[in-house]
Amino acid sequence: MASLSPFSLYIHIPFCIRKCPYCDFATEASKKIPEDIYLRAIISELSYYINQIDWFDRSITTIFFGGGTPSLLSSQGIETVLQSISNLCKLSSDIEITLEANPETVDKTKAQDWKSVGINRVSLGVQSFSERHLNQLGRHHSPKQSKFAIECLIESNITNVSLDLIYGLPSQTDNELMTDLNTARSLCITHLSAYSLTIEHGTPLASHVLNKTVIPLDDDIVGEHFDLISTILSTPPWYRYEVSNFATPNYESRHNRAYWDGKDYLGIGAGAHSYVRGFPSKRWANVRLWEPYVQRVSNNLSPVAWKETLSFEREIEEFLLLRLRLTDGASHSDFKSQFNFDVEHYFPEVLDELKQNNLITDDGQRFATTSKGMRLLDSVIEKFVAEFKANE
Repeated sequence: MASLSPFSLYIHIPFCIRKCPYCDFATEASKKIPEDIYLRAIISELSYYINQIDWFDRSITTIFFGGGTPSLLSSQGIETVLQSISNLCKLSSDIEITLEANPETVDKTKAQDWKSVGINRVSLGVQSFSERHLNQLGRHHSPKQSKFAIECLIESNITNVSLDLIYGLPSQTDNELMTDLNTARSLCITHLSAYSLTIEHGTPLASHVLNKTVIPLDDDIVGEHFDLISTILSTPPWYRYEVSNFATPNYESRHNRAYWDGKDYLGIGAGAHSYVRGFPSKRWANVRLWEPYVQRVSNNLSPVAWKETLSFEREIEEFLLLRLRLTDGASHSDFKSQFNFDVEHYFPEVLDELKQNNLITDDGQRFATTSKGMRLLDSVIEKFVAEFKANE
């Protein structure tokens, strides 16, 4: 029987004016956004799923418009989607509805319209407050536009504002990073995500690195910058709640927290991913390009590109990978409830080893990564996985 617990809804808007050279997301540059045809397909896909056993009669607790650049949509288009969701589904009374936006797409009228149609959280892709680094990243806004966008949102009474910053940029100095962090903290925002620049295979940035026209920042310096971010953004009222995410009290991203807590989420649109926890759990993703996606949905065909059933081993690995990203970690009781044994049953030695090396803490109720452990999170997970396989 399907769970009746609330779930999260992700809506992927793949369109951008230009594609950033570091981006590996399911996005496409388009001078004219095919809004009507794409949004009709989104609503059709949701209409199909909401009557399936995994999703039927369940309420939605968060909605996230991600991309791409969802702020390129008209306010009327966003309103149409949200009204359709409301007509098709039950919504939690305190629902969080997030819209991703690029600073150059925000003005006072748009911000007011977003508020009026139901958007109550905006995530701004600021990335940096340095003109030099914005140019490196291929971004098309200025630091001044970022600050103006925040002012517009606050004036419209969208007070839950998150910023994305990227660090580990080529030749980035400690002072430049400090300026980014202190500028962000000085603004009226409630949440900040700080991600290390990743060189994704097949992107223009990866080609520049291969040709040595771009020299990546040394890994040791990136690690030092990770520690610097941890220090600055863990000073009250700010606190870290996930390896890359920081908030002021009561403003954690409820949508992203649902992912990390292993809760169900339904992804709608080109390239969107979905997950249903169960015995076993299931996961799937749609085709990445918007035209094949629309064609399939319009012809009553499934837009799913691949699906998988998670093995028991994979379930344990993902439990650890997701929970140990969080500063409050995982509870022993949650682990036992999901896997029928105490965590010590599967990991008789690695817990002690990681504690001795100050990579995790464990008080018998919860186990969690330390700041050092978060910096070395991949290695921490590898140790768990290696012991699990050795004891199978």
